[in-house]
Amino acid sequence: MEPQARETLGEDKWKSQMANYPLKQRQLDKLVLDYLLVSGYETTAAHFTQSASLQDQYAKYGRLHTEERQGIREAVLSGNIDLAMARINNLDPELLDSNPALHFDLQRQKLVEFIRSGETASALSFAQDELAPRGESFPGLLDELERTMVLFAYQDPYQSPAAPLMDMGQRQRCASAVNAALLQSLSAPGSSKLADALHLFHWTHDHVEQRMDITAVDSDLEEALNPSGKTHSDSMDDTPMEL
Repeated sequence: MEPQARETLGEDKWKSQMANYPLKQRQLDKLVLDYLLVSGYETTAAHFTQSASLQDQYAKYGRLHTEERQGIREAVLSGNIDLAMARINNLDPELLDSNPALHFDLQRQKLVEFIRSGETASALSFAQDELAPRGESFPGLLDELERTMVLFAYQDPYQSPAAPLMDMGQRQRCASAVNAALLQSLSAPGSSKLADALHLFHWTHDHVEQRMDITAVDSDLEEALNPSGKTHSDSMDDTPMEL
């Protein structure tokens, strides 16, 4: 029995259907503001609030300590992990003790920064005194500990299987994990509404693609989602552009 041919969704039909679901500019502005504040971009959010006249929305996020979270994010993204951990403890003294995986991520990032700056002896000492005992205390972290220690087995850690840990994108991933944990400790959603909407979009796209041929509209979607033409890795910037 031959498989049933998939229905084709052409570009004209796609645009016609999308026209039935118009978005008002204020709705989009609220999504952007939510993303900026939940992600901890206080300075950009303050500028955007003024330009989009969203002072009423901005006030609703006061309990999320956006300015403090921005300071923590900036410390992680600059590689100053000691400062980041000090700021975390000031905001929530119990967070790192109650979240061993997050504490490990931060300590591993500190180890990576030692290696990045050529302080191999300090990195090895820190791994033995701080990182290894934490892995032994929490067996669930052993795999990540072993992966991290591979960095010491290569003269050039950038050529090791653990090289992604040396990538600047790892700072971004660590900062995002810290931000999500802080939001959770504040009983707030760990991700923005915009990020959730994009996840839902990609999930829906994949399921629709199994049933329909949507090749004709994929280029239109790509242009809408990525007008600059950058890849996902290219967009892993430290912070969004100030407005």
